[in-house]
Amino acid sequence: MQKTLLAIAVALALVGSAPTAPVSAADDDWPTYHHSADRAGVAAAGSTFDNVQPTWTTAGLDAAVYAEPLYVGGHVFVATENNTLYSIDAASGAPLWQTHLAEPTQASALPCGNIRPIVGITGTPTIDTSSGLLYAAAMVNPTNYELYAVDINSGSVAWHRPLNQPGLDSPAAGQRGALALDQGQVYIPFGGRFGDCGNYHGQVVAASASDPTADLTTYTTPARRAGMWAPGGVAIGTDGNLYAATGNGDASGPEGRTEAVLALSPAAQEVDSWQPSDWLALDRSDQDVGSVPPALLPDLGLVFQSGKNGQGYLLKMGSLGGVGGEAYSGSIPAGCGGVFGATAYSSGMLYLPCGGKVVALQVNNNPLGFALAWQGPGEQGQPTVGAPIVAAGAVWDVDLSGRVLALDAATGNQRFAGQLPGQPNKFAGLAFGGGQVYVATPDGVAAFQLMGLTSPS
Repeated sequence: MQKTLLAIAVALALVGSAPTAPVSAADDDWPTYHHSADRAGVAAAGSTFDNVQPTWTTAGLDAAVYAEPLYVGGHVFVATENNTLYSIDAASGAPLWQTHLAEPTQASALPCGNIRPIVGITGTPTIDTSSGLLYAAAMVNPTNYELYAVDINSGSVAWHRPLNQPGLDSPAAGQRGALALDQGQVYIPFGGRFGDCGNYHGQVVAASASDPTADLTTYTTPARRAGMWAPGGVAIGTDGNLYAATGNGDASGPEGRTEAVLALSPAAQEVDSWQPSDWLALDRSDQDVGSVPPALLPDLGLVFQSGKNGQGYLLKMGSLGGVGGEAYSGSIPAGCGGVFGATAYSSGMLYLPCGGKVVALQVNNNPLGFALAWQGPGEQGQPTVGAPIVAAGAVWDVDLSGRVLALDAATGNQRFAGQLPGQPNKFAGLAFGGGQVYVATPDGVAAFQLMGLTSPS
């Protein structure tokens, strides 16, 4: 049943003190961007389905939605640019609670950027299912960044703390990358805004998930700019290291760490790095290799990186290679002009948001390289809105027209096409849980039920 704008508005007006069932973690939770801290984008349960039924759509939330929806224990969590968090019943689409954290920043007060008219929560929050806390980074009036910890059962704020660190230049810095959680630390990446104004540096800030008075630890790029702006944020490997990719910056040498893949320790200290040999030319042409986070391929011992230049690079995990030391590189096939947002990876198959379509690559270790497995339908030269995810044997994505597609993960054959009620925001996210796929809409979320869903044998 489709929820109308009026129905949602009435329901939201009634939300307040009404009790809700406690949130319980489940095997098919989607508590962070692309399901897990490694950003693989693969659902934990389900192998196939018979059909897809649109079930509900929220509309008229209080501002634009750029963050990926999250799912825990039958609840869907959505964040808006008005610094408001919503908990929505996954079965019905009914709102359970909403919490307005703080007044957002007026876009007119910022030196550049393309998110308007207000800037609040842009990066996807992350949830600790054991403590029941959701962590969100919010830009609050006038131009400060705060980390909030919010109880997912009630929506009450447990605590919040400032995030501004030396070198940030908060009016010019953007917090678009998804937050990550590991070993009791919340990791918050910072990049720039559209237009690359100001004197910001790329940063990854590590904050205690339990103690708001604990000192922050911060990695800051030596060069000005060189931000970690990709919506997928940082990826965390099985080695415990954080993998981050930087964009173009203002560097006189490779030690500035522009156009780089960085491995950072849990304390946010650099332990390894890679840069393409033409990093300076990429800087000067705004061809960020950091338009997606690193894709971790642990079964192959590799890291895959791409960016705006349509090149793919395979790096050795544990020995990234320094300047020009990639293990393999090549043009991404199928006329890929650039990769934006985040990738998905499952068992040697890497799925890229490439131009206006999804491209699937088969990645091999012997011989080392990648080759085209299939390409989905789409318009060449137009960036995809969503970063693909894998659920129930299909690759799911959404394009700029609001068309939601499910493509067979092995062959690329189309299994479903649906439509959102409006044009999504750039790089809008998808999630899976409770037998449904959730897609960010311009100001809310839409749910699609997978019918005849079977579990893996």
